[in-house]
Amino acid sequence: MLKIPNSVIESLPFDFALEYQRFSEAKANHPFTVDVPAPSSDQLIEDAYRLGGFEVVESSALEVAPLSREHQTSELKTNALQQLESLSSKDLESQVSDLILLMKTIVPLLPD
Repeated sequence: MLKIPNSVIESLPFDFALEYQRFSEAKANHPFTVDVPAPSSDQLIEDAYRLGGFEVVESSALEVAPLSREHQTSELKTNALQQLESLSSKDLESQVSDLILLMKTIVPLLPD
């Protein structure tokens, strides 16, 4: 889950929640389309979707120190495993689409 300071949400030139909902619906419907490019959106929207959602928090509630590389990797692994577990309840086309997204999450975790 992506935590976003309310000051960032307020500074965006679009309604974040509405765009997130639109993008999520487009991603869910994409496996059932033909000759339609994959949906895309603002990078913050795509990051929130990839991490399983978002939470708007007070700016002061966020840690000032950046997360360590190990913590970031651990969080990405946890999210990837959750996504993998959710695949079994989906149809084949959705599984393939979700596996592609999952691989985009896992690849940065692989050693160089």
